[in-house]
Amino acid sequence: MNKIKMICTDIEGCLRKGGKFIPNNLEGLRKIQNHQLQALDNPNLPPIVLCSGRGIGFIEGMFANIGFPPIGFWSVAENGIFIFDSRAHKLELNPIINKNILKIQKISQEIIPDLLEEIGGKKEPGKKICISLNPPSGMKIEKFFEIVKKRLSQFEKVIELTHSTTAVDITPSGANKGSGLKFAAKKSEIKTENILYIGDTKGDFPALKVAGYTACPSNATKECKKLVKSKNGYISSSADVKGLTDIISHFTGYRFE
Repeated sequence: MNKIKMICTDIEGCLRKGGKFIPNNLEGLRKIQNHQLQALDNPNLPPIVLCSGRGIGFIEGMFANIGFPPIGFWSVAENGIFIFDSRAHKLELNPIINKNILKIQKISQEIIPDLLEEIGGKKEPGKKICISLNPPSGMKIEKFFEIVKKRLSQFEKVIELTHSTTAVDITPSGANKGSGLKFAAKKSEIKTENILYIGDTKGDFPALKVAGYTACPSNATKECKKLVKSKNGYISSSADVKGLTDIISHFTGYRFE
């Protein structure tokens, strides 16, 4: 087996539960932070980077809670639209999406406002290109996703739609966590076969298919668990951040205290 050189995880459903920082999760984040601090001085301990539909500012805030990875390790923001090295303060746009940027900006400005007025929900702030929509109160994300997908079917050639546990993400065609992870791996000078990816929903599928090692917490969707199992990955018996620490221990032998 190839050695794991970088651990890449989603945020929602892996580091946070239901879009919230709850007491049990905060203890888990402290443990993750200790891991990150040790990874700064121990080249044999794979650091943790993030791959999320969230904007760069949110991910930076998440790193403030779990600790920043060493310089040279790139994370993925806005579902693969951007990659960035937090410690080096470097940011790059995924070159695969250049031709569709103007089209998705037009959708954001002209189509989305009318769509939300019609079906409810809200647009997440703080993102430069990716459009993330939160469902109205009481509506399950799966139902909201299907409604948005149907309403935007005329744009299926220029956009990709995925969803996490909290939002429907709309990105330019070609931009997803898989293409973002490939780009981040290249910039980090790490082969994708040496990356452990941890996800929990359909939005993580492109990255799970790219990474050499795969895993998910117990709260992952059935479809996600099926994909992880098909790649001989690991399904934790614990949920959220407890599942994350369990997964890391399973693959690396690291003991969280």
